[in-house]
Amino acid sequence: FGSSCTPSLFTCCPAMAPGESSDGEPLDEVASWEEIRNGLRIEDQLRMKHFLKTFEEVYEIQSSSQAFIHVKDFLGVYLVRNFDYKDFCRSIHSVDEAKLEDIDSWVSHMSAHLDDDLRCAASIMLRVVVSIARANRLEMSDWADVNEACSSALSMLPSCYRLHRALPGALNHARAARHIHAPDEDPNLNPWMTEEGQQRFENRFGIEWAQVKAFTSDDAKIRNCFSGAFRLSNFQKVEDGLAILSLEAVRVGEVHDAFPAKDLHVGDTIIWEVDDLLSEWLLPGVVFDADWYELENDVCFTPTVRSITPCWAV
Repeated sequence: FGSSCTPSLFTCCPAMAPGESSDGEPLDEVASWEEIRNGLRIEDQLRMKHFLKTFEEVYEIQSSSQAFIHVKDFLGVYLVRNFDYKDFCRSIHSVDEAKLEDIDSWVSHMSAHLDDDLRCAASIMLRVVVSIARANRLEMSDWADVNEACSSALSMLPSCYRLHRALPGALNHARAARHIHAPDEDPNLNPWMTEEGQQRFENRFGIEWAQVKAFTSDDAKIRNCFSGAFRLSNFQKVEDGLAILSLEAVRVGEVHDAFPAKDLHVGDTIIWEVDDLLSEWLLPGVVFDADWYELENDVCFTPTVRSITPCWAV
């Protein structure tokens, strides 16, 4: 693998000799976790060392089989939801403290380095997985799903990380403010009610309120509500500032709301609109888990997204 943080895919690896099945039974380990870890030879690679140490601590890794079964969760769940990028940058000394505390400098650093740093996490996990597979003489078919997840994480992980912190976005916030009123809501901060609310909205989301009103001009009343996880099938930009997403239900949950519940089943599709500022991070296969509302014009919105996950980590 060398020292690069851009890994090669393992489709070129020869098939492993017959070994243990990955049907949930523990591996009869040939190499200990200490041997696997030491064999990675990353002593001089600070980023990889940090990710590997974090992986070991989060999942209390003591064996190769433990490491093997937690790779997908680490890449698709922990790093998306819980990874502290500032702490990571402090740990590897990639940026000085003054820039960490200056908002503009920090945003600039994230824009330049976040994606590559997260890809480095996918790289070290790939190296862990292939080392375990070789040591335990696994057939390629026994670890194809983990290999695919690690490879997919090169693009999926940076996108999910950013979406997790950016969604639900301007359009969903605006629709929630229009159609759902919390008991403790301050009407003076609602952009549909006051100019002060509109100004705060524009400052927060970087989009003109007049444009949001134009995008939502055909909105009707709420028809029903539903809860669940939906995989992004495809999306298109229909005009400057707006993207329309087609989502497929992968899990349907219970509804606890005053609005009628939508009759929904796994495999059904819904239409979701988001502001175009988020579209550069949208990738087919991303799964959004939320409580949703469907308007009478068939468009859906959500006031908050519970989780964002690659489909292979659901």
